[in-house]
Amino acid sequence: MKHMSWLLVLAMLAASPAFSGWTPVPEMELCPATVNDEDDPVNWPKVNTMSGMPKIHNDEVTKNPWVAKPVTFPDVAKEPYDFCGIFDVIYCSLGPAGSLSDDILNFANLVQCMFADINGPVDLHADIPVTPNGVLDSYELAIIAAILNDVNHPLNADVTASFQGYFYEIKNLVMEALFVANVKGDKDLRGTLFGLAPYLGGSLVSVLAGFAVMGDPATDSALDALLGLLAEIGLEPPENGIASLGTPVRALGPLGDADGDGFTNKQEYNYFVNILEYSPEEFAAAALDPNAVPDTPPVPEVTIGGPTGRIAVGDTVTLSANVSVGSVTDYAWKKNGVILDDEVGAALVLANVQLDDSGVYTAAVTVEYEDGNKALVVDTFEGSFTVTVLEYTVPVGSALGLSIFAGACALAGAMGIRRRK
Repeated sequence: MKHMSWLLVLAMLAASPAFSGWTPVPEMELCPATVNDEDDPVNWPKVNTMSGMPKIHNDEVTKNPWVAKPVTFPDVAKEPYDFCGIFDVIYCSLGPAGSLSDDILNFANLVQCMFADINGPVDLHADIPVTPNGVLDSYELAIIAAILNDVNHPLNADVTASFQGYFYEIKNLVMEALFVANVKGDKDLRGTLFGLAPYLGGSLVSVLAGFAVMGDPATDSALDALLGLLAEIGLEPPENGIASLGTPVRALGPLGDADGDGFTNKQEYNYFVNILEYSPEEFAAAALDPNAVPDTPPVPEVTIGGPTGRIAVGDTVTLSANVSVGSVTDYAWKKNGVILDDEVGAALVLANVQLDDSGVYTAAVTVEYEDGNKALVVDTFEGSFTVTVLEYTVPVGSALGLSIFAGACALAGAMGIRRRK
């Protein structure tokens, strides 16, 4: 990673919204060590006053961090969740983990707190297949953190149960992927990886579990597409998708309305963060306060409903476009940016799908709605959905297994596509 001068770092921080909790790490050279001179793990989160996150304990007999002993979830009164800090634990862990595979460092900045936005539509034809959804991940997950940290919030019990349930299930997926991966002759990477980067497991699974809690169809679609690439290393993804591994709280996603004030969380982000430059904590407080509303009326947003989980060759896939407000006057569908002729309805049906049907499908929807002056406005808005069709073969494991999880979802698509090329 190229060196970043302090002047540039300071300029970036000055131009970015303030962070009132964790201070983002601006470059990998400033990350602290995760192990000491004797190769023993350093309590990096504690040393850096990072917020709490789940701890994955070693089995007392085998020293395996994935079996036997339970996960310890933090006491939020002492160690509140802060996903910005958790993202930076992933980012800083990729430095020592990079010795196992050169590919790991290539996309490290995609999981850096300052920049992470990795749950948009997956473009399988791109060199970097992950795309942003327009809301920085540390802000999206700040809503979940705020509820986890407030034991008196009416959603605390549901969100806590959802997060912990997803954490356990995703931990098992990560464990299996690392078990089947094979780098430099090491048949089981778990001991090697977590010796180099002892906090990578808990931080990575925390982020993936947080995404799953949101119950956002577009995020679930992106995660399912990326998890589907696990077939490339010999591991099948969840049969019915990541959402099926637990119980999401759908009001917390970007198109949900966490406080019931009529504005989606993404619309509040566009106002409170993009205009007023709120920090993640300030944004979460506003998104959970029905009295804190943007001073403009809601703008239409398009969501695409589609299948969750595996899409196998021969399946029938139905995508449906939905609009949050206003009256629809026209639909147009595109695949990877190319117009699909004669597809002008609210639904797009793909029968007997084949591998080349994989791609990003976009619905361009023309909507009539009221603007801030109560005048009728006609404009076009887009929503996207990723379709990934796989044969689910089981090839020989490789370094891709490590790369997939060490770089979080950002690396999953990139490594899978590189293998296919």
